[in-house]
Formats: sequence, C-alpha cells, structure tokens
Amino acid sequence: MVSCKETRQQNKDNLKIKIETKKNTITDNKAQKTINSIKKDVIIKKIDTSNIHCNIEAVKLLDENMNNPTEQEITFFLLTFNKLCKNNIEYSEYSNEILFRVINKYPVKVIKLINKNLKIDKKLLLFELSEPINEEIDCKILKQKMLNINDSFAKKIATVLPEN
Repeated sequence: MVSCKETRQQNKDNLKIKIETKKNTITDNKAQKTINSIKKDVIIKKIDTSNIHCNIEAVKLLDENMNNPTEQEITFFLLTFNKLCKNNIEYSEYSNEILFRVINKYPVKVIKLINKNLKIDKKLLLFELSEPINEEIDCKILKQKMLNINDSFAKKIATVLPEN
C-alpha cells in the first residue's frame, strides 16, 4: 500500500522531473542558437577572405541570411566584386541580384559598410547598380531611398540607377 505521504513525495518528484525537462528544453534552445552561431562562423571561415573576389560562397551566405545578415556577411559579399568576375556569368548574375536585394532591404547599413571598407570597389558597385539584371526591384523606390540617406556615395548610387 502507498500512503498519502508517499504519493505527495512521488508528485513532488514528478514535478521536479517536469521542471527539469522544461529547463533542459530552454537550455537546448540556447544550445541550438549557439550551434547555429558556430555553424555560421565556420561557414564564414570557410570563405577564403584572401581570395574573396568572385566568391560565390560569400554571395550564397548573404542570400541565405538575407533576413538577418551580419555586417561581416555583407562586407564579405561587397568584397567579392572585382573586374575579374565579369566573365563568370553565374557569379555576375547572382551577385547583381543579391546586391540589389541587400541594398534595397538595408540601404543605410550597406552604405555605412561601403564607406567603412576601403577595399570595396565603389566604381564597380556603381557599374553593377547601373545595370540591374533582376527586374523585381523598383529602381525608382531604391533611388528615393538613396536620396534620403545623407551620404555622397548614396547620392552617386541614386544618379546611376536606371529609371525602370
């Protein structure tokens, strides 16, 4: 037979197990976020930053994280642009599309990063922005976004964007 005292103790033990399970779930969620962060760092480290020109992996990384890109991901992407890439059709089309998407979604952040890194080829970016491959971005709206930023390079972008 089981006494009331023993039943209460069993209930307390069951409650402790449930609470511990919930704590483990919270810890597991934190662990998953940490794992995702580590995976992202590993992917970034796999990108050869010494030879980043035309690097399609940097383009893919930004594309995959477009909803919440880090400054490092955007910077790596911007550093991929180089005159040597013009013959690489896959890279050229993909990077042009992602350039328009990222600058449309994060105009102030992108301008800040372009101005911050002297290795970014501004002339080439202006050329890319003057010839959009993807017609999904409304250049008139993007032009207005650039004009609303108090920055000389943003104004240059606004001047090279086509009129749709």
